[in-house]
Amino acid sequence: MNKYRFIVLGSDQNAYGQVRAIYQITHQKVDVIAKVRLSATKYSKLINLQIFPDLLDDQQFVKHMIDLYHEFDGKNVTLFPIPCGDTYVELLSRNSDILKNYFTFPFVDYRLTDQLTNKEEFIKIADEYGLDHPKSLIITPENYSDLDYAKIGGEFPVALKAVDSVKWLDVDFPGRKKAFILNSPAEVSSTIQAAINAGYDGNFILQEFIPGGVAADRVLNCYVDQYHHVKMMNLGHPLLEDPGASAIGNYLAILPVYDQELYQKAQKFLEDINYTGFANFDIKLDPRDRKYKFFEINLRFGRSSFYVNLNGASFPQFLIDDYFLDNLKAQPTQYCNEDPAKHILWLSVPMDVFNHYTEDDSSYQRATELIKMGHFGDTLTYSEDLSLRRKLMIWHFKKYYRKDFKQFGQMKKD
Repeated sequence: MNKYRFIVLGSDQNAYGQVRAIYQITHQKVDVIAKVRLSATKYSKLINLQIFPDLLDDQQFVKHMIDLYHEFDGKNVTLFPIPCGDTYVELLSRNSDILKNYFTFPFVDYRLTDQLTNKEEFIKIADEYGLDHPKSLIITPENYSDLDYAKIGGEFPVALKAVDSVKWLDVDFPGRKKAFILNSPAEVSSTIQAAINAGYDGNFILQEFIPGGVAADRVLNCYVDQYHHVKMMNLGHPLLEDPGASAIGNYLAILPVYDQELYQKAQKFLEDINYTGFANFDIKLDPRDRKYKFFEINLRFGRSSFYVNLNGASFPQFLIDDYFLDNLKAQPTQYCNEDPAKHILWLSVPMDVFNHYTEDDSSYQRATELIKMGHFGDTLTYSEDLSLRRKLMIWHFKKYYRKDFKQFGQMKKD
């Protein structure tokens, strides 16, 4: 038996991707805990799942985690929690003074966690450390009717997001989105008023709209070791995003790409702020000045991060090397995707959806080349875990996208 075990927190597609990555290392069932069971982890033979409806309460979260620890009493096992969502990251960070006595994890100082996950504070840190970002304006519930749009360029459309992404999860109203693209001051005011009426009491961030569509989008996943050295960077180019209101912006197809200049910029930032653990950046190449603009950092791997695993880097393996074997420090940094011959396209939608709705440009052509060579994969389809019921679940999961794109998507022009 391995002398380490992983406990995955969450039951979504991100969680299943980490279960799959862990199973590829250990060849043992993976312990998963969550508040609810979501479709992505249903009918899986790879998972020992426990559901705790009160898991998001701090006191109960600590209790459940310590109870899990005691299941391994006397077995001399290193336990790694893997948070798959912002809420779980915050729960681990807030309760790290207790949990670090039981679990091994790159616990980020809660003060730094709070600063980096708060979009308002992230902008301040980015300014301090020279990380480019869109022009931004912080809006409070008190000042939203009297905004100086000139501070973000004075042009429309503009982008609007809630500053507190965790609070935003509990807010619901007609037209709610993760991010809004708005075309007038009246739309800004009415959207903020609707959110306030629905119970959101945090601030908002209003940003200049960077043109370019998904052709300019980038996603960067990183691992920083316990000595605050970046050890892995994997850059992806999203080719297709979910058009549905509740999931808008979620990536559905990612092409691996390589950019050493961008790697070095992000590496310097992470090491300068003394970061440790997982990091996920949303980035866009601004065609006006040819600079990469950083929108936010997530203190976890992203929902679509299995593209990293497909392209040769395993998040669980980094934890093992860093904290169990303690040999990561001597290893060089992996700047992934330099060799195009090794590229694997991550594709989360049916092929017909990808072909009908993805912008026809050089990146799409490169993706189709990879598909013809069989160099593509997705998170949920795993040959070691394909019972009939699971195959049907995946079929229904992907069928949803056909309906979603038919209702909200824009088919590319011939």
